[in-house]
Amino acid sequence: MISPQQLLWARIATGILALLIVNQAVGIQRLRRKAAKGRKWPSTKGEIIASDVQPYSVDDETGDERSCVSIGYSYAVKGKTYKGDRIGWSKKTIMPTPAALSLSARYPVGASVPVFHDPDKPGSSLLEPRGQGRSATMMPMVLFLIVVSVIEISLLPLALLGYNPTTPGGMPLFGFFLPLAGLAMAIGGVLSYLRLRRMAVASRHWPKAAGKIISATVSTVHEHERGDTEGTISRATKKYRADIQYAYRVGERGFAAAAITLGWTPLYGLARDAEAVIAKYPVGAKVDVYYDPANPEVAVLQPGGKDGVLTPLIFAIVFGVGSALFVWVFATMRFG
Repeated sequence: MISPQQLLWARIATGILALLIVNQAVGIQRLRRKAAKGRKWPSTKGEIIASDVQPYSVDDETGDERSCVSIGYSYAVKGKTYKGDRIGWSKKTIMPTPAALSLSARYPVGASVPVFHDPDKPGSSLLEPRGQGRSATMMPMVLFLIVVSVIEISLLPLALLGYNPTTPGGMPLFGFFLPLAGLAMAIGGVLSYLRLRRMAVASRHWPKAAGKIISATVSTVHEHERGDTEGTISRATKKYRADIQYAYRVGERGFAAAAITLGWTPLYGLARDAEAVIAKYPVGAKVDVYYDPANPEVAVLQPGGKDGVLTPLIFAIVFGVGSALFVWVFATMRFG
């Protein structure tokens, strides 16, 4: 049992977290409704007047860079000219630098693009009602909701009962949330694998367009393992990634992409392995680009590939087995 004062604070914390959960859930629902409505917005012809990529942050441990993409465009509705700067639903589009460069390359200054606008408020507009903005905005909101919900569920028995229920062996029930979260991640990995596998099979029948390699570099990814003492690093390793960008056109619209195959981008232990990939795609080389006819901005150079597709399945197996093992240990062993 806990003291009355501790019980009071537990109930206050539970109430505050409940308000945060409701607020976040309502925000996500509003964004979903807004995105659903936006997919029905009419489009008009617009012109790109600015396209820029600015450095945003650098991960101290891995060295990976993130950049902010700024796209400006003008368009006219019923004879009145407007200007916009939203790619998707988020106010800022921040992503890994290679992806940011690819996105900016899709919108060169002077390019003609369709602009989607609110028929009731023509000044509200965006370029991709189904694309970058919605996922970039919603994902952090969903992750925050999940984290807060887990904390709320952990505190709820304490706030309602005045104590934390345990297993017969003495393990507090909230201790199961971490391995259960791991199992949820494993399920997500399986779903990701199934989605990528379907796309890989479908990509064998995707139409192709003439493309050109516009960038081919080897990026270094730094991986650090923490030491026993806080703030120390016991071992640092380097991985290498082949970053390739190519441009292509579908109809009158230009695109740029970076995926060689579907799935997660592989990391190589040796620089020469990544360089071997780069050597196949020198800058200026002409290539066949296979694109999704339903979403032309999704494209690959090698359709039907399996290597990247299997990665989320391996991830799911590791997390699933490890989490299931922890659940079994917590449920059967005696603590205290």
